[in-house]
Amino acid sequence: MASLFENISKEALVEGITPRTQASMAWFEDKLQAMSVNRTQLINQTPEFKRRSKIDVNIPLIGTMHMFRYEPLNRDSMKYYDRYPLVILVGEIKDGFTALNLHYMPPMLRIKFLDFMYQRTIGSGKQERFAAYWDRINRGLTKKFLAPMVKSYRNDRIRGRIAQVFPDEWEIAAFLPFERFFKKTKDIVWRDSTKRVYRR
Repeated sequence: MASLFENISKEALVEGITPRTQASMAWFEDKLQAMSVNRTQLINQTPEFKRRSKIDVNIPLIGTMHMFRYEPLNRDSMKYYDRYPLVILVGEIKDGFTALNLHYMPPMLRIKFLDFMYQRTIGSGKQERFAAYWDRINRGLTKKFLAPMVKSYRNDRIRGRIAQVFPDEWEIAAFLPFERFFKKTKDIVWRDSTKRVYRR
């Protein structure tokens, strides 16, 4: 079956939308925010070879993007959390992994980060290059920018399947209205993240 990503990519092509531009950003955001898409259905309809039930972090997976449903173990004590993370893997922890959850950033900051990622990950050897760059970008001002997105996830708290999102689909995935924050609204989460990024 044609996936949501494929259908929207074809529509953008017909409309003459150039990827990763201000125009494409506005087009994808308007298009996807107006759609009614079931999160679980999209993950389950992802082709079988792109799905996982858990993530064992290794070099080939560093820098890859995934989406899944998640129930944090300590959610009662958390200020807020996202039930449907959209993450880029950056490291390993016991029984799980560390990742950048794009949903914690407002759309405009999210696309700036994705543009940074595209410059370093598109093409052959993309994950290896990202793994090599990670220590370098996770410092100084860049670390401050990344901080709101850095989260840890346990494999045993993932519910259902994990779907990988390939780089040519990242822009679409970034604007899917899939963030589902509990305990606070997305506007409050994004306001907090923006303050952390620009705090002196």
